[in-house]
Amino acid sequence: MDKIMELQDVGKVLLAGGIDFTILSHINLTFYKGEYCAIVGNSGSGKSTLLYLLGALDHPSSGKIIIDGYDLTAMSSQELAKLRNEKIGFVFQFHYILPEFNALENVILPMMVAGKLSPKAQRERAETLLATLGLADRMQYYPSQLSGGQLQRVAIARALANEPLLVLADEPTGNLDSRNSEVVFNYFRKLNEEFGQTFIIVTHNTNFVKNCDRIITLEDGKVISDKMAGFCLQEGRSENQ
Repeated sequence: MDKIMELQDVGKVLLAGGIDFTILSHINLTFYKGEYCAIVGNSGSGKSTLLYLLGALDHPSSGKIIIDGYDLTAMSSQELAKLRNEKIGFVFQFHYILPEFNALENVILPMMVAGKLSPKAQRERAETLLATLGLADRMQYYPSQLSGGQLQRVAIARALANEPLLVLADEPTGNLDSRNSEVVFNYFRKLNEEFGQTFIIVTHNTNFVKNCDRIITLEDGKVISDKMAGFCLQEGRSENQ
């Protein structure tokens, strides 16, 4: 498989009240094209911090993060913003859909910012994504007219708009009931298979985790297990265990 992202001895330390708090320590991970991966662990284990580092939304205190040959730790804020828009798609627990635009327009917006496609091509891709996500009859609807599950599917379509290498999701079904959660996760898998993007998802949903190709477990800011399709890539325990 093609390597798309690598973390080399990544650490994250926060200073609070004059005291250093280690959030992540010695993270070494490699992600490949087309992977379908879950990051799990107890609250406070560092899952969301790791996801934000993967998405270039935060900077590591040490180590390197390389995506598609670019060293994120050596890039300017402007360069990182451009890279995020072109190579990374985000789905959060809260959908952040803009209320003044309909579903189709919300999906088109990131493509307008990237400026790589013609207006016609932008619309066609947005329509294809929304139709793939079961929203062919909701494209002209505004957020106030859509259910929570539908809004999250619009957010997923928006995340894939610029054909990113990597799709990151942080507890994407945290605000959904079990039925809508299952729908969203089923669409994640469908999109992963149809479009070939790498999906990395932080979740507590055990039913979803069972269906992942790879499961990375964090504890106390360290990777204690990295298992793929029945075999272990990395196994360890945090130092204080």
